[in-house]
Amino acid sequence: MYDVQTIDPELGHTLLEMQALVRRKQFLEKQPGDVHEAMSALRFRGSSLEDLCLDFSLPGYPEFMLKPGGGDIMVR
Repeated sequence: MYDVQTIDPELGHTLLEMQALVRRKQFLEKQPGDVHEAMSALRFRGSSLEDLCLDFSLPGYPEFMLKPGGGDIMVR
């Protein structure tokens, strides 16, 4: 993450925000009971994850896959 922030500070900041969202989602997934409503309330800058249409490529650099075949895998 440090390297990305050094090369592209705006992208680095965005990735840190997304990382925080992932941590919140992981926390909610570990809670007992039905957390579907809480999960659907997760937002990134006011938008739901589905609305962002994210895949596992580096935002702004679609040729860089974050995992094998990442361009074909949607973030949920």
